[in-house]
Amino acid sequence: MLKVLDEIAYELRDQSRYVVKDIRKGTIATLLGDVEYCRRYYFDRKTAGYVYLLDEALGMGRGRISPGLAVVAAIQAVIGPSYRAARDGLKQLYGHQVVSHETIRQLILRLGEFLEKEEAGKREEPQGKRRVPVLFVEADGYWVSMQREKDRKVRMMVSHEGWQPRTPGSDEYELVNKSHYLETDMQGEDFWDNASRHLCSVYDIDEKTLVIINGNRAKWIRKGVEYFPNAIYQVDRYHLKREVGDLLRDTRHLEEGLAAVDGSDVQ
Repeated sequence: MLKVLDEIAYELRDQSRYVVKDIRKGTIATLLGDVEYCRRYYFDRKTAGYVYLLDEALGMGRGRISPGLAVVAAIQAVIGPSYRAARDGLKQLYGHQVVSHETIRQLILRLGEFLEKEEAGKREEPQGKRRVPVLFVEADGYWVSMQREKDRKVRMMVSHEGWQPRTPGSDEYELVNKSHYLETDMQGEDFWDNASRHLCSVYDIDEKTLVIINGNRAKWIRKGVEYFPNAIYQVDRYHLKREVGDLLRDTRHLEEGLAAVDGSDVQ
């Protein structure tokens, strides 16, 4: 679980501020005994100091609740109807009461304060300095099943500057300066308000920067063009190919032609 959270912190961090310097081991005490884990060690360009984003997010080192238990308690609090229900869920899980509902409440408050500070810091930081002629943005949404409550909508954006060979002379390609951003339970307009601010904290985007937004035909994705001075929207290759395939399902000779074109990588 901690490995997953560290990966999430890495993907969602402010890349213009936090630079990974090392991956270090640590030992924590949990209800199940000592557990060794690894997490990323970052240099903070804003403070010129070093930090473990995972430790900061979970309030590690305060001695009140073990990080492993903090993760479980936080998840219980998010998916449950109340802090008392989260407390009772932990009691049922471990066989005895391990934390009070007030301790869980304080944990959630600390997590909220940390995330709010991160968001406030992004709003206060000046316009991003990185300039590129073209910025690619892939957007999509999917539903996440939740126990005991309605499913949640997750909207995700992946930005990059294009493609390059994975290694010199390789036929395999990788995205250049790939970055992720996601939100849950947000309307499309609110998503783009935050997502565009995230991009502008990294890039100096003006009318000379062409922002290409790729996605399916969802209206909320297409509205992204309204948040940049020079942006276009297009149906991404995956969804376009799937739609064309559906249209040509009963025309075998056209399907073969489509496959031939796709194999030759003709644009």
